[in-house]
Amino acid sequence: MSLFDEQALRAFLEQVVENAVKKALRSVPAAAIGDDQWVRTADLATQYSIAQGTLRRWIRQGRIEAKLIGGSLRVNRASFERLLAMPHGAEGRALSPEELADRDEIRERRSKKA
Repeated sequence: MSLFDEQALRAFLEQVVENAVKKALRSVPAAAIGDDQWVRTADLATQYSIAQGTLRRWIRQGRIEAKLIGGSLRVNRASFERLLAMPHGAEGRALSPEELADRDEIRERRSKKA
């Protein structure tokens, strides 16, 4: 006769290992995840002074690539930088992240009024 339930112990250990792996993946630098750099939205937002909501909107619109890694939404840095480098301005120059966000907010307000 056993003093413990083997299935319960297995389930408990699986949960502990899963939580440990998720925690470890959250702390992994973006460069270590692969050749493509996948950066947490929070880090990217801080680095470029952009609201995380703006990044999420661009992800929903399909303008930048993103995926969940270790329970954290991460953005493909190359995809993000391509978006920033696109000449959207009237002068043909790339817009800053703030200018892109402002422009998008204005477009959204216009579409809501119509």
